[in-house]
Amino acid sequence: MESDRQRCLDAGMDDYLSKPLHSADLQRMLEKYLPKKTDSAICAPSELPISPLASSEPSTFDYAQALNTANPEILSIIGEAFHQSCPTDLDKLQKACEQNNPIDVNRLAHTLKGLLSCFQAQPAAAIAEELEKIALIKPFNQTTSLEKANALTRETHTFLAALLRKIPQKPAESSLSHLTENTLS
Repeated sequence: MESDRQRCLDAGMDDYLSKPLHSADLQRMLEKYLPKKTDSAICAPSELPISPLASSEPSTFDYAQALNTANPEILSIIGEAFHQSCPTDLDKLQKACEQNNPIDVNRLAHTLKGLLSCFQAQPAAAIAEELEKIALIKPFNQTTSLEKANALTRETHTFLAALLRKIPQKPAESSLSHLTENTLS
């Protein structure tokens, strides 16, 4: 559906394929986005650019303002769920770094990067992207990954505070049970 495609593109996706998938469409998409094979290496993992973006202090980025530019529909659909699940994902990321598990570090950093980007949380998303790149470098550097994971956690907690103020608050469960009791009486 064209509206689904546009919503996905507006949310930051590179492209969109609708179901049912057709092998020819998938092949074209893969050819479009996967690096072309050449005789020489495209970029060795050790050559991936790593910037010093993740400092020891959270940025002064205005996450509240960034959330004002985020898609309100995305904010209402996944804002609360992300706010609740993100601390667990950050803990999993920390453990993956501690356990020298670059596959999980890469996967978790990639997931967080995409979600943070949906909310226009650029500094946090950029740190997640840096961590995603670090996980590709062999041998895996546990010290660097832990430093970036800690920086990502600090920056993401700054973002989560702004997100909590922005997501629509649902009435407390006790308020709902009180309403139900009055209705039944």
